[in-house]
Amino acid sequence: MKILILDTYAILHRAFHALPPLTTPEGEPINAVYGFASILLRMRRELKPDYIVAARDLAGKTVRHEAYREYKAQRPETPADLESQFAKLDILLKAFGIPLLSAPGFEADDVIGAITQKLAARGDAEIVIVTGDADMLQLAGPSVMVMAMKKGISEFVLYDPAAVRERFGFAPEALPDYKGLRGDPSDNIPGVKGIGDKTASALIQKFGTLEDIYAALKGGEGAISKSVAEKLQQGRDKAFLSRQLATIRKDAPVDLDVLSSAPENAEGDAGVRDLFQKWGFTSLLKRLSAVSVPDAAQQNSANAGRTPPLWEASAPASNSAILNLNTAERMCGFLEAGRGKEIGLIGDGATLFLIRVDDNAIAECDPALFRNARHSDAEACAGRLLRESSVVAYDTKALARLLLARGAMPERVGFDLMLAAYLLAAGDRDFSYTRIVRTALRRSDDLVFRDALGHFFSVRHILEAGIADQNLGRVLHEIEIPLAPALARMEAAGISIDAAFLEKLSGELSGKIGAVTAEIYALAGEEFNINSPAQLGRILFERLGLSRVGVRRTPKGGAVSTRASELEKLAGVHPIIEKLLQYREWSKLKSTYVDALPRLIAADGRLHTTFVQTGTATGRLSSVNPNLQNIPILGAVGREVRRAFFAPPGWSIVSCDYSQVELRVAAHLARDEKMIAAFRRGTDIHRLTASEVFNVPFEAVTGEQRRAAKTLNFGILYGMGPNALAQSTGMGRDEAERFIEEYFHDFSGVRAFLDKTKQSAYEKGYVETISGRRRRIPELFSSNGRARSEAERMAINTPIQGSATGDIIKIAMIRVDNWIRQRGIDDVRLLLQVHDELVFEVQDDVVAAVIPEIRRTMEGAMELVVPLVVDVKIGKNWGELETMKYGI
Repeated sequence: MKILILDTYAILHRAFHALPPLTTPEGEPINAVYGFASILLRMRRELKPDYIVAARDLAGKTVRHEAYREYKAQRPETPADLESQFAKLDILLKAFGIPLLSAPGFEADDVIGAITQKLAARGDAEIVIVTGDADMLQLAGPSVMVMAMKKGISEFVLYDPAAVRERFGFAPEALPDYKGLRGDPSDNIPGVKGIGDKTASALIQKFGTLEDIYAALKGGEGAISKSVAEKLQQGRDKAFLSRQLATIRKDAPVDLDVLSSAPENAEGDAGVRDLFQKWGFTSLLKRLSAVSVPDAAQQNSANAGRTPPLWEASAPASNSAILNLNTAERMCGFLEAGRGKEIGLIGDGATLFLIRVDDNAIAECDPALFRNARHSDAEACAGRLLRESSVVAYDTKALARLLLARGAMPERVGFDLMLAAYLLAAGDRDFSYTRIVRTALRRSDDLVFRDALGHFFSVRHILEAGIADQNLGRVLHEIEIPLAPALARMEAAGISIDAAFLEKLSGELSGKIGAVTAEIYALAGEEFNINSPAQLGRILFERLGLSRVGVRRTPKGGAVSTRASELEKLAGVHPIIEKLLQYREWSKLKSTYVDALPRLIAADGRLHTTFVQTGTATGRLSSVNPNLQNIPILGAVGREVRRAFFAPPGWSIVSCDYSQVELRVAAHLARDEKMIAAFRRGTDIHRLTASEVFNVPFEAVTGEQRRAAKTLNFGILYGMGPNALAQSTGMGRDEAERFIEEYFHDFSGVRAFLDKTKQSAYEKGYVETISGRRRRIPELFSSNGRARSEAERMAINTPIQGSATGDIIKIAMIRVDNWIRQRGIDDVRLLLQVHDELVFEVQDDVVAAVIPEIRRTMEGAMELVVPLVVDVKIGKNWGELETMKYGI
């Protein structure tokens, strides 16, 4: 009879720290329970136990705390995201029919010790303990083996007494004596001060028990060195106390009547399936066997016809399993064999991999094999077959960049693994192919890219089910996938930049930085490293004696922060602050843009940024290598940097910018009558807000009042409170609080929308944009008040910002790109997307004709209850643009 004993909380803790954060469809943490369930299924499959029993700790003090008050005193509090999963573990075990044993005053280790002693005494039991706690190794015996978790939740080592002896050099029963000497910091067991692993192990191997060691010490035979003997003498009491604490007791009151009959095997029951579906354990559902297996013989029979888990499906074990398509003829043959069916495409550097869905055959090739009809018939055939195929891609944009120049871009991309994974987990940072495979298949082990290719279509089906379940099909198929080739064309186009102009600007900035540095030194009364936070803090708060009130401290070390946002709080307190902020602005512009951009200019004289579709939780695009979305638009130097981006002779730079798009989205979502009426009439929304809040006639609103209203209009979208408003406008806090209250009184629809959005976020665990894009916000359930407040701000802002820059402008880009391609003439190029702005390069002789079309396309991207309005500017460089009249 084989009995499996689960050390529940030890396994649960290991799974929690080994797996990335996972949540249920309701947004509740579930990664630890998922890992536990995965281990349970694996142990059932591999060990085929006749019975399973679980043990757990109970809250409160134990017999060890009575012996040593400081026992486990250093243990940190259980993370809230883990503690919240304890109840779900009970539900999981109940669903599987596994009894859960515990005993007041005793730890799970003692409960397991008592179970093993009683079962071993029966003489017919083969016991396997599954644990993440090395203390359990002392229980290994003739009929007891310990399955210890070695790394994460995927690697286990099976210990019998021989294996314990091989690892430590002594028998399992000597482990408490060993810990009596060396202690155990994880449980705050002191041990003998100065005795480490090697000395403790040597003493145990040579003498045996603590009694034997101290007998040898008492005998004074010189077998123990003088220094060690002194340590042992001084630590005698701690040694025996520590052994007592480390010894697993076997007298805990446990009732083994639960094993009088085999529990119902729930592995194939509807209850477990329902539970897995409820929690989103998609891949574990595939590992549930379909029949009850009360004994090993029946279980072996059932396994013979079992569908294996996804990661047991056939996958290439080495490069030799991947076909090498080194000619266009071979490429054509590979594609022809899967004609009419889906084909998977994924790039890895300069290599393109193709996977056929029908036979899971995998091939690699150089993308250069795809060419147009000017080359061989085979090359044209391969390109044609690829265009005719329904493609499942990983990173459509990257594939487009590989294939665009060769005229072989797929016409029909039916699914994209990277983009689907992003939509299902917006906010994550790693969407590499192997990470997606590991996450989809719930694997915690390392996975080689080429081996992971064998799971391409299995992962596709898992992601596709998730997309359907969360109603994200529209966002994936109508926004993200169609946008990818448009972005590829933008990246390939690049933008012209004047390196000589930037070189000159760099020299001017060097002079400005040198001058302001001298002024800072004069104001400080000494020279110091301005870039050193520690030295700057000393100058400001010690030498100059500036007040630290209201200035935040650094997360580590508690020093007063000297970040720009904190220095701005001190503006006006001392003239050095203004000089420091000027120094930082100029230094950042010089290093980040003026000196860096020329080094990134390609051979064609243009700068080619990379747009990232998976970089933000709201759906907004980001830009890297270089980041062209953060070039300042305000300030003289920022405008100078933009002047370096120019149009070639005969062309112009055209900027099309959505006017107040986030406020218009807010009006649409909130259905606020005053905001809607203002936008429909074309009224200045900030002047109207000031008129309402300050209770003055519209015509009498001052510039200062309008600026305060503008700050609040946009600040409300980011959850701005009275402190932030006061800091931004110079108001007192009480005045800012009254200002916000008056705002919500006048724009009651906005307040109702914000309250409803927060309530919905707490109920669902996520928020949505107009198009249905989701952002999960697990921080709403954090025990940290500051984290919850920030999560509420995310919940308010995401539907607005995500709808504006994650939905509307992306739809506009797709439609503009389609319109440009339908023209079939290279006289209009979409170059950049910067937040609410699209930047074009347009031939001068067609400017008047195409701008109305671009504007009409952008303004029609989405139908709201208020009109979308696009402002157009034109010029010969990006920094000097003039507003065009609407009628043009």
